[in-house]
Amino acid sequence: MVIDVYPKGKEVALCRLRHMWGFSYRDWTPVALGLEFVFEYESTKDPIQFKKRFAIPEQEGDRLCTFLYLQAGIESGRWVFGPVGYVNGALLRADAFQYFVSVLPRFLQG
Repeated sequence: MVIDVYPKGKEVALCRLRHMWGFSYRDWTPVALGLEFVFEYESTKDPIQFKKRFAIPEQEGDRLCTFLYLQAGIESGRWVFGPVGYVNGALLRADAFQYFVSVLPRFLQG
């Protein structure tokens, strides 16, 4: 799966989803995404056409991680991503953060 980091902008940055980890609470789930750049930042007049013609390279790109959250957990909610806004990152408690710290170093080292 390839993710467009700027889906509505003129800039194009494409990342392959390599891993996804989640930690569910009662009504929300922070997730960490392990990504790999397949194309790094370029501004274009027609990003839609650029992405249609783009061929994913065979070689591996740089790896990076991001945190998002889903609006559902083990008891309730809707399994959709939280809205993007002024604060769009998940605020993690120690237990969720410790979980991600235990799995991410292996991914980042390749």
